[in-house]
Amino acid sequence: MGYCPECRSEYQPQITRCDACGVDLVAQLPPEEELVPVYASTEVLEANLVRETLIAEGVDAALTSSEDHVFPTSGVHTAHRVLVARSAAKHAYEVLDAALEAKLFGAFGEIVKG
Repeated sequence: MGYCPECRSEYQPQITRCDACGVDLVAQLPPEEELVPVYASTEVLEANLVRETLIAEGVDAALTSSEDHVFPTSGVHTAHRVLVARSAAKHAYEVLDAALEAKLFGAFGEIVKG
């Protein structure tokens, strides 16, 4: 079997290139890298702007959303988190620090370091 290192699709042995990505297949996929949160916001538009800013600077980023129960206030709040590969976190923080200094975003969220 062959695997696409980009989209991680599995192919029959006679196939040598990924149809979707156009890259050569590999015999074995590397383990998936751990994703870590670098930014959290209560507003999805702001979190998406952060994600797009990171991508524009060459950092692959994902956006996740989850409902958080916040105490002592009542109700459910949605938290939007921007995730990057652990190995890209240092570069992501540099991009985010510069963007926050330029006031591109930050009204509804904050950098998550940990």
